[in-house]
Amino acid sequence: VTASDLFATTYTTNDTYTWTITDAAGNPVTTTPATLTGATGFNHTVTAVNTTLTVTLTVSSAHGCNSATATATITTYDDPDPSWTLTSNAGCNPFTPTVATVAATNPALTHSWDVFDATGTQVGTTLTGLNPTLPTLSNTSNTTDATYTITHTVSDQSGCSDSQDLTVTVYPTPSADFTMTTAGCAAWTPVISDISVGKTGLQYSWSITPNGTFTSQATLTGANTSTPALTFSALQYPQADQDYTLTLTVTSSDGCTDTYAQTLTLYARPNADFTVPADACGPVTLAPSAGTDYGSNGTINAWSWSVTDAGTFSQTSTQQNPSFTLPASTNGSVTYTVQQTVTDDRGCDDTVIETFTVLPTPTASFTLPTDVCTGTNINTVLTEASTPNDGTTTLNYSWTITEPSGTTVNSTLAVPNYVLLNTTNAAITYTV
Repeated sequence: VTASDLFATTYTTNDTYTWTITDAAGNPVTTTPATLTGATGFNHTVTAVNTTLTVTLTVSSAHGCNSATATATITTYDDPDPSWTLTSNAGCNPFTPTVATVAATNPALTHSWDVFDATGTQVGTTLTGLNPTLPTLSNTSNTTDATYTITHTVSDQSGCSDSQDLTVTVYPTPSADFTMTTAGCAAWTPVISDISVGKTGLQYSWSITPNGTFTSQATLTGANTSTPALTFSALQYPQADQDYTLTLTVTSSDGCTDTYAQTLTLYARPNADFTVPADACGPVTLAPSAGTDYGSNGTINAWSWSVTDAGTFSQTSTQQNPSFTLPASTNGSVTYTVQQTVTDDRGCDDTVIETFTVLPTPTASFTLPTDVCTGTNINTVLTEASTPNDGTTTLNYSWTITEPSGTTVNSTLAVPNYVLLNTTNAAITYTV
């Protein structure tokens, strides 16, 4: 208690002012200094609660001719208890603290609540009551804690008050994020790059979910690491393209989580399909035809054909419907590899191979004298020298003998049995 609280009214006839203090029992109370003097000289600290002191002011006039006294009572009260607790002093962003207990519940007391951020700036307005709705506290960082101070002040009707501060920590929410190509041709192994941000020690949880009803082609490994491996197995037209959702959830050491997802499209590769005609003798023009499974979920816009044998023969084409000229073979069958690669407008491709065989062409050959006598059987003068060219000795024959009159005689013997006759006096000609 100082002179601002207790002071003497001064009069020109007053000379000295002396202050004394007694307790409730009338016992003098020691002061510092031992004697308090002067109209504004009162200064005393009361350390005990629920204490009543009597202050006596003795005033004397000049020359000690007269004196007078006045008294005042000082009473101290116990400060109200500001103790309180929260249901939790920390939480993930955003965090709304909740008052759990308040020590001073006397309805005669008043309560005020103030929230301050780390810079000392007040958050919201001053709240009142025993159980106020505290503001939701935020943390804009993904890596650093944010702290707030909540001050609870309780006051009584005597003007006594006390306060208690509690510190609240708002944990940062990590940021789940990754990059990758969002579409690819089956079979596909996309490259996933984790770019999540958070406190050291983030925990990862990856999942891949089909968007629709179909047999999943996806295989995910390393689902609890920052470097998962995702692969998609083969998928081909006429099967439909497939959509998936790749989801990442990261959890910080404080238990705060964030989730990020991307939709992925798995393109079914196109179907390269064609047919070739039955094997044939050369020379032959080979014109492949589109097969029944040929097609794409996109648009096929590029073709690459090749026809090769086991030697030096090679022809190529970029036409959709090409044709190839294959030569005759006189040295056994020649098998050609016909390859088609198609590419669609999504960049997906497929390759298929068929074979076509050019059958060997036999060599027809024989010798026959240009002049013989009438009555000669052709089988006595004709030497047959044909070869099948297929590694065997088997041949089928078809002979035609044209007589001078134009009449034809046919034979399927290896060497025809036919007598050459001339009933004229001039030479005649047979064609064999």
